[in-house]
Amino acid sequence: MTRILVLQPHAFSEPAIAAPRPAFESDIDATYRAVGGAWSAAGGFVDAALEDLAVFEAGRHAAEEGFDAVCVDALDDGGANALRSMLALPVLATAKTVALHALTLGGRFALIAGTRERAVRAAAAQRQWGIERHCAALRTAEPDAPHALRATLWECLDQGAEVLCFDSGALSTAARKIAPDFPLALLDPVEVTVRLAQALVAVSLTHSRTASPAPLVPKLAVIEAMARQAVSQATPWTRPSVPARD
Repeated sequence: MTRILVLQPHAFSEPAIAAPRPAFESDIDATYRAVGGAWSAAGGFVDAALEDLAVFEAGRHAAEEGFDAVCVDALDDGGANALRSMLALPVLATAKTVALHALTLGGRFALIAGTRERAVRAAAAQRQWGIERHCAALRTAEPDAPHALRATLWECLDQGAEVLCFDSGALSTAARKIAPDFPLALLDPVEVTVRLAQALVAVSLTHSRTASPAPLVPKLAVIEAMARQAVSQATPWTRPSVPARD
């Protein structure tokens, strides 16, 4: 059995991850660990820095805990990169994994994110990875607004997307529910990433120290103190109102 740790950051000002979790076969033991913190639920760049600290602290003992791989439910590679420098086991981030998987199924993909801030972060990550030209559309939607979400799915198709990716399991679950016969593949970020992690473990592959060098001076006590501060208090956030059009 492959034991996989799934780290899911969430702001204290929003509920812990409550989306339906993918069902895996008995040979995958996926342990979900909610990583709460004082960042904003909007998911901007400053929030990303705080998330990365908390994710690193929550996952750096994964090997000692008996896990075979780590999956970070994140829009970029920040927290995952730091964990790779400390761990010898595979560490994958959902956004990059699902985007690259999409390109094995089609030439262009679309990403639907939960907030504008998260979409901006996703766009920056795609530029960093060199895959932004393969992204046909980057849109926002909410899982509890089915009519708007359905319209967003079709808009992505009209923009030339051949595969659809989502920034959360809540969105992918909602999309599959409201559009079960949608003509494009709808990729759940956690499901795809966990299954790839299992495949890497099965063939004994992980990142190299050339790609992810170990730190010369780990400074784990400093990082631990900073991580504690990052999760010390909640930051309230409410979705900004949009002025009504005349």
